[in-house]
Amino acid sequence: MGPVQGLPDEMGDPTWVYQDVPGVCELQQVQAWEVRDGAPFLVSLWRLYVLPNVGLTGWDSVTVDGHKYTVDGEPWPVWNPRTRSLSHYEMNVRRVT
Repeated sequence: MGPVQGLPDEMGDPTWVYQDVPGVCELQQVQAWEVRDGAPFLVSLWRLYVLPNVGLTGWDSVTVDGHKYTVDGEPWPVWNPRTRSLSHYEMNVRRVT
């Protein structure tokens, strides 16, 4: 399924939501903490690895296994050191629950 337009971000820019991205290679949790400002919620940071044909940007969010993650910063390409071909993209993503 392709992207659908999401709610504007804090700056009013349009965002795109990718549902069940078929090119997700791996998702690894990097950090998590609990915030208590009246109501408790959890913030967790993850590293998302996707195939080169997935066109995510820093303004997007993605749903993986039913959980929504917001791309945090710009994705970066990873090149195969031997062949110099594009291997995959990595990006930091954030989940707030």
